[in-house]
Amino acid sequence: MLGVNILDFLQEKQNNTELTKEIQNNTELSKEIQNTTELSKEIQNTTELSKEIQNNTELSKEIQNTTELSKEIQNTTELSKEIQNNTELSKEIQNNTELSKEIQNNTELTKEIQNNTELSKEIQNNTELSKEIQNNTELSKEIQNNTELSKEIQNNTELSKEIQNNTELSKGIRNNTELSKEIRNNTELSKEIQNNT
Repeated sequence: MLGVNILDFLQEKQNNTELTKEIQNNTELSKEIQNTTELSKEIQNTTELSKEIQNNTELSKEIQNTTELSKEIQNTTELSKEIQNNTELSKEIQNNTELSKEIQNNTELTKEIQNNTELSKEIQNNTELSKEIQNNTELSKEIQNNTELSKEIQNNTELSKEIQNNTELSKGIRNNTELSKEIRNNTELSKEIQNNT
């Protein structure tokens, strides 16, 4: 009976030793599990950190993209300013073009005015010439009248000569009449002398 108890005791001791080993192993395993759990937590933390890093990387990319976008916006703003300046410049060019057209029109108008001034001078000269022609026409009429008058004077001169001749003739006739009277008187006297004889 005692042998059985010793065997049982030894068996239990053996079992306890085995159990102790298992417990020891379990303790080691538990430590490893604990370590593994800690490691898992660290891995979890690392995973979370990795996710954050990933997120930060994505965020960094977005920031980079935002920076690039900001640069593009800046460039677009600069371009918009240049476009605005070009628009203003285009307006000035348009205004200068309109001004150039007005200057061209004014130049053409100046040429027309110059031509009209020259034409006005010619008209003035023609007016002066017309006055001279008018004066010459009046003078021509006077000359014509003087020519007619000269002809009348010529005719009157001829008439005066005829009158002069007629006066001389009249004197001759008168003298002849006086002579005829004397001849008649002489004839009467001759008859009286004849009768007296």
